[in-house]
Amino acid sequence: RLAKIKVKMAENLERLPDYTCLQTIERTQRAAGSQRTQFIDALRLEVALVGGKELYAWPGGKRFEDREIRDFAAPGGAISNGSFALHARAVFLSNAPVFHFAGKELWRGKPAFRYDFSVAQLVSGYQIRSGDRQGFAGYHGSFWADAETLDLLRLEVVADHIPPEVPVSGASNSIDYGRVSLGGKDFLLPVAADLRLLSIDGTESRNAIRFTGWRHYSGQTLLTFGDAPPTPDPVKPRLERLALPAGLEFEM
Repeated sequence: RLAKIKVKMAENLERLPDYTCLQTIERTQRAAGSQRTQFIDALRLEVALVGGKELYAWPGGKRFEDREIRDFAAPGGAISNGSFALHARAVFLSNAPVFHFAGKELWRGKPAFRYDFSVAQLVSGYQIRSGDRQGFAGYHGSFWADAETLDLLRLEVVADHIPPEVPVSGASNSIDYGRVSLGGKDFLLPVAADLRLLSIDGTESRNAIRFTGWRHYSGQTLLTFGDAPPTPDPVKPRLERLALPAGLEFEM
């Protein structure tokens, strides 16, 4: 069963280079000993998987930039990559994790298989940074797969063995998956994520992440011989009145 789940995830991850989406990150922070959560900002970026890296761009930008995501964020709070594809690639496409079947559970009302896993610090690519200090941490976690379809439902990653020189006492990331319709086909893609980072001074930072606006890119080349066909007259835009369903949410 585990092999079938990994093969299914591999097929989904191989499709990701053809897709981009809008990643919305709402950043909050809570000081040590305080019950009040402070809103920092909301960051919106286009994200794509290119050459095994998550690349980012401002919405509407001309190209994806080979810069770290922290370069797009204002100072303060936490920021991370990995939720789009890198955590899933590390868990399902590498030999680093050691898996253990944890049983059958209900996940949001659905029967699901749960697997726990761990990755040793020596073979981990999970990098944690605070200020100018950084290091690689080991991690453990769990994932839940639909008992009927074997679709991944949720992936949780929790850092352990954080290097002592990094002033972080805890870090966790959970990613929820769902079916997204694109071009008349359904794909299993991340839809939401939640990052929590705890500093050694007790400050808790949180990122609530949503993935929307998925787009599929493809290229097509047509080779013709002879005279070029006549260029059709431009089609004038047509305005239509649409009935929107009740309860539809908009963000401004």
